[in-house]
Amino acid sequence: MIIEPDSRLKPEQRAIVEADYGMLEGQLKIDTPGALVQYVLQRYQIDPTKVQAKPTAWQIVAANLDHFQQWLY
Repeated sequence: MIIEPDSRLKPEQRAIVEADYGMLEGQLKIDTPGALVQYVLQRYQIDPTKVQAKPTAWQIVAANLDHFQQWLY
């Protein structure tokens, strides 16, 4: 799974999020089996069913969530 800062954030906000999560080149890569994807999303408080109007409400997103759709419930 690839976690990234919300693309709607300003560059300086993105830089802070990248530092906070220890991202390399703007991404946090998490190796996880498909069956545990939902737990990873819960851990990072990412709700794939909602999009917040303000990017600062949720500062990170799962960039490759479409790859894991079969594992979401």
